Amino acid sequence: MKIKRRKIDGSLERRIMTGAIVSSRFLKEAFSFYDPELIEQSYMRTILEWCFQHWKKYEKAPNKSIKDIFEARASKLQEGDKDLIADLLSALSEDYERSENLNVPYLLDQAEEWFKTQSLAQLYRDGKALVAQGDVEQAEGLLGSYKRVGRPETLGENPFRNAETIMSAFEHEETPLVTFPGALGRMLNDELCRDKLFAVLGPEKRGKSFWLNEIAFRASLARRNVALFQIGDMSKEQVIVRLGVRLTGRSNRKRYCEEHPSPVPDCLLNQLGTCERRKRSRSSIIEKRGVKTIHEAYESGVEHEPCTKCSKEFDFRGSFWYESIPDVKTLTWRETFKAGQKFLSRIRGRDFRLSAHASDQLSVSGLKLILDNWESFDGFVPDVIVIDYADNLAPESEDARKDVRHQENHKWKMLRGLSLERHCLVATATQAASRGYGKVSLEMDDYSEDKRKHGHVTAEIGLNQTLDEKRAKLMRINFIVQREGEFFSEDSVVVGMDLGRGRPVLFSYRG
Repeated sequence: MKIKRRKIDGSLERRIMTGAIVSSRFLKEAFSFYDPELIEQSYMRTILEWCFQHWKKYEKAPNKSIKDIFEARASKLQEGDKDLIADLLSALSEDYERSENLNVPYLLDQAEEWFKTQSLAQLYRDGKALVAQGDVEQAEGLLGSYKRVGRPETLGENPFRNAETIMSAFEHEETPLVTFPGALGRMLNDELCRDKLFAVLGPEKRGKSFWLNEIAFRASLARRNVALFQIGDMSKEQVIVRLGVRLTGRSNRKRYCEEHPSPVPDCLLNQLGTCERRKRSRSSIIEKRGVKTIHEAYESGVEHEPCTKCSKEFDFRGSFWYESIPDVKTLTWRETFKAGQKFLSRIRGRDFRLSAHASDQLSVSGLKLILDNWESFDGFVPDVIVIDYADNLAPESEDARKDVRHQENHKWKMLRGLSLERHCLVATATQAASRGYGKVSLEMDDYSEDKRKHGHVTAEIGLNQTLDEKRAKLMRINFIVQREGEFFSEDSVVVGMDLGRGRPVLFSYRG
């Protein structure tokens, strides 16, 4: 009994039971391969039977009702199973009460593989026993009557013959794991879903790490399991400090804690004095649109009140102005720890993991091994994997003698495979070629090393910034690649930022 209790902690069997308790989708799709005769452990078979019976009757997972089911049927259980199931449900209670964001597609793949393994193991045992008894014909008949285990789509059936398969495909339609507000959200949110590889393209020191950290941070606040891999550019300590600055909005460096202007949203018509929607003096602060013009107007000391009353309307003309951020004390480790504890209380039931490595020391295969260990020992399955950044990943051992371009191509193929195998969002960054440094807007030909990396991402954005935009604390975001939907690299979204406070995204509007 004690051995079984230790074995179930953090194991695949435990996650399968958790999925059956909390997820109607899991029960619906797992029903096609579920077979109680393949489950040796009576406690697991009993719990799963309760869950599938509940789903067949009510078309939903039992969730917290599993305790009522247990109490109603406890008297009919054998004493050993009764005690063990009680202990297991108590141990699982924290899991299923906070598993609303369970990675169901990945768990279904694992459960299907588990039942398939159990089925083949049983076939092997039964066949071997019959051969040992000299009953070869019976063994052959057993082999001929074997029915493969799996969902229709994984067994290669025609998808249009099965309504459940089509229904499942539509139910799997993307739900963003990470969201941004405003114009940036309308641009990016559909690209930040499961089974996608999202990339950020930018020159050196353009803010790629800030953007990747922002994705990881927002994913955590959305109560997703997040794995952040820092490869080469920063140490673990530097990442922790930067995350602390993002959490608190205060820097650990004195010069960034002094009073300074920070961009805020405004309306261009408000600045031009041509707004007709509200009764106002219509006094203008600028004569024509321009980043440099607006920035110089602020620095001249002109009085102006920003207005975003119509910001949600389609014809809103976005612009920017500034507010003064007062000076504050530098951030301390104690304040960071306190903010971290508050952050953990907000994501309760989910996890955020950081793994830092030197450049060329971790390959995609090595990264997968770390994920496997986290899953095996801790039951941690990420919904979002952020890699800062892909260019610093080591090539695979079998690629050591290949040309650098082929190493890069294989690396990005594996990253794409990682997003599909784990049914998660993989977000990373890549360096722009030197020819892109002086461009106003990055384009597809500004890749580094190998252009085929564009073919593996599902979406890629460019970080664009002129010198005037940098002084104004603005960034323009455009699509370099978008697999689904129509896009034009000339179109962009303008983002206000204050990196001194760890904020790469304060607001956004159409460029």
